[in-house]
Amino acid sequence: MIKNNENFNSNLPTGFDGKFDWDFLLPIFNGSKITPTDIDFMLERNDFFLVIETKSNLADIPMGQRILLRALHRRGGITIMNVFYKGNEKNPEDIEIVQILKPEKTEYESYSFPNGGGDKFIYEFVSQWWNYVNNNEYFL
Repeated sequence: MIKNNENFNSNLPTGFDGKFDWDFLLPIFNGSKITPTDIDFMLERNDFFLVIETKSNLADIPMGQRILLRALHRRGGITIMNVFYKGNEKNPEDIEIVQILKPEKTEYESYSFPNGGGDKFIYEFVSQWWNYVNNNEYFL
C-alpha cells in the first residue's frame, strides 16, 4: 500500500527495518475509500503526544490523513504539527510552512518561513513542548 514506491525508497524512515505489504487487508475495506496511512513522527511523554506530519513540495495532506489527525487530536493531550517543505527533499532548512494544532485549540495556527528559519521555530516549539510535558501529567 505504499503509494509512491520511488519516493519511499529515497526517504527511508529512521530505524528502517524493511517493508511490509498490507495489501492482503484491502478486501476487508471493499466498498470504502479507507486505506492505511502513516505518521512521520510521534512522541509520548506523561500521556501527552506530539504528532508531526511532513509533506514535500508544499503538497496537501490527503483528506483521509487530515481526518485521522483531527480524530487523534479530539482524544485530548495531543499536539499536531504539519510541516511543509519547498522542494522534494525534506531538508530542515527548506521548511516553508508549519501548522500547529494545540490540545486546547480547535483550529491550526499557521506560520510561514519563505526565507528560512522554520527548523529553528520547530526546534524551539518542540523544546517548549518537552519542558511542559516533563513537568505535567495529562489525565482524561
